[in-house]
Amino acid sequence: MDREKVSYIIPLWFKTESWEIEASLNSLKSESSLISEIIIVFDGHKSFSKEFKIPDEFLKKIIFVYCFINRGPGIARNKGSIFSKSKYLFFLDSGDLSCKNRISKELRYLKKYNAVYGDIIENLPNQTNRVKKGLKNSLKAKKIIAFRNPYNNVTLAIRKKDFYYLGGFSSLRVGEDWILVGKILKNKLKIISIDQILVEVNIGSSFLERRTGIKILNDIFKCLKELKKMHIINYFDYIISLFIQVITRLILPKTIVKIIYKLLRN
Repeated sequence: MDREKVSYIIPLWFKTESWEIEASLNSLKSESSLISEIIIVFDGHKSFSKEFKIPDEFLKKIIFVYCFINRGPGIARNKGSIFSKSKYLFFLDSGDLSCKNRISKELRYLKKYNAVYGDIIENLPNQTNRVKKGLKNSLKAKKIIAFRNPYNNVTLAIRKKDFYYLGGFSSLRVGEDWILVGKILKNKLKIISIDQILVEVNIGSSFLERRTGIKILNDIFKCLKELKKMHIINYFDYIISLFIQVITRLILPKTIVKIIYKLLRN
């Protein structure tokens, strides 16, 4: 494999803690030679005052992008991509850790595929962890996409030219990654989820709050509507998914929803 370099894009907002961004940056040090630049996007003026220590390896590789209005992680990633100099875009959320050799593993597949995903390991509040796998069969991914994103968005690595061709992430705050997968499938780009743990994710106690409620539901509705418009999902699956989303995100007690999430991840 040649020594291609990649661009990392990490969005943060006013609720991001300094230790979270520092942990994310430190997780990239082992593959610093493969990183052209790390683009940190401050999403919203309330985040502009954030301070954190940058590892010595990246002092000359950091690019700061300031977005005065907070519009969500999808738009922040899109804006960050504008400043990328490499052919490949890697994404990481603040607080998440890039696993050892993630870049090397995904670069190997980016020679053949347009977009690469992988598995993640989730660290839970009760000090246990679990592995969440992405679907390894693209045909099954097409069947399940009406109900959830079949891939782990935090592991996404994609060719920059394809990211631009697809128009990047949508403007939704929730489900923006779901729509991107739909666009990848719609345009028949080559996509793969490799059988490797690529990112370590810390699941906070507010995990369910970020996935339930009327605001979340409204974005999910828009996401499903867009997938139907692209003919990625049919009308029947659209209606069934709407029903499931209302039940799980608005009606069921959080204790039951927690069990459902655990079953889906296992």
